[in-house]
Amino acid sequence: MAVQHEAEVHLETCRGRSLADRQACNIERRDFVRQCLLARAGDLHGQRRVAHALGRRSDRNPLVSGVKADPIQACAWRLIIITYASHLDAGPEDEMEERRDCALLSDAEHSSAQLRAAELAVLIAQHPTPHPPREAELGSTGR
Repeated sequence: MAVQHEAEVHLETCRGRSLADRQACNIERRDFVRQCLLARAGDLHGQRRVAHALGRRSDRNPLVSGVKADPIQACAWRLIIITYASHLDAGPEDEMEERRDCALLSDAEHSSAQLRAAELAVLIAQHPTPHPPREAELGSTGR
């Protein structure tokens, strides 16, 4: 499953953490993969959650975080939400999130985010992913 593999690139390892932190990390990892599948299927809430997970967040707890920050990808998903997708529910809050996630990028990084958003828009339009699989079908994401 190509989308699942793409999502797994952004996952942090949960090894070497306390049991409670490892469990929270694994839950976050599974949820991220599921949200990526939803996002690629065109789901607005999935796209928001993927952008949030990939964004630079001061509220991110490094002990339980199972997703690596990727500001370029976060910006690309924000651009999808406000520019490429025709979400009737997208609004001022989405524009504010886009400004926040994209404003920290250099000009070169912003160009990369725009290119990635254009690629994602084509993938979403041409190859919508079916409904995401149940957790048991996700395979091993508990690293």
